[in-house]
Amino acid sequence: MYDTSAFVGQWPFRNLRYGDPELLQQRLERVGITHAFVSPAETVLQRSPQAANRRWADQLADNPWFSFVPVVNPAQSAAAAVFDQTPSAAIRLMPGPHGYGLDRARELIGEAGERDIAVILQWRMIDVRMAHPDVVHRELTAAEIRGVADAHPNTRFLVAGARPPEIDQVLDGAPGNVWCDISHAEAPVVVRKLIASHGVVSLVCGTHAPIHVPEALVAKLAASDLTEDELAAIGEGNARRLFALA
Repeated sequence: MYDTSAFVGQWPFRNLRYGDPELLQQRLERVGITHAFVSPAETVLQRSPQAANRRWADQLADNPWFSFVPVVNPAQSAAAAVFDQTPSAAIRLMPGPHGYGLDRARELIGEAGERDIAVILQWRMIDVRMAHPDVVHRELTAAEIRGVADAHPNTRFLVAGARPPEIDQVLDGAPGNVWCDISHAEAPVVVRKLIASHGVVSLVCGTHAPIHVPEALVAKLAASDLTEDELAAIGEGNARRLFALA
């Protein structure tokens, strides 16, 4: 099972017990994760995430269990250099924390599509009710996500951190280049309901670990009584299409 959206390092607002890559891998393996796509958590408050990207890319380079996903701020003049400096299967955009709209990222998104690299759009990092009162970030909207996906049909997008009503809004009439993770999908039999509404092909696993506990992913999958084919698709097959893995 692939975890399409996890993080390494420390969260600025509280201690994370398994932000260390070795501890994170152990924790994820315990719940059945076999591979994780990770970004540096500390970049949420860094307008220039390049230094953190380079440091973590180097640290994880010899561990094939992880795929490193750099965080990119398109407002930075050298943002596109990430494609050559930190080669990866995806880049992650954090429009809310970094203070820009997706229109500002269109050139970067277009280049990602030309290079066959997926773009992760981080809807939220933490529930605003739990956020530090001085650091409340704007969240994405389904309309702006569908707009950028329509404008860039050759770019594959993963919407990370959306709740079930937001996933419904994103996937309702969305083009086929949009996937959503279920890291923030919390409701009774939520995965079954999402499949009933949108099919299985646009859903992927994500834990949002170590900010969230990965056991939540296992619980929501079990509660939805998935077929073997559905679990195979959400657990790995859809992620392989999203990230263009052989």
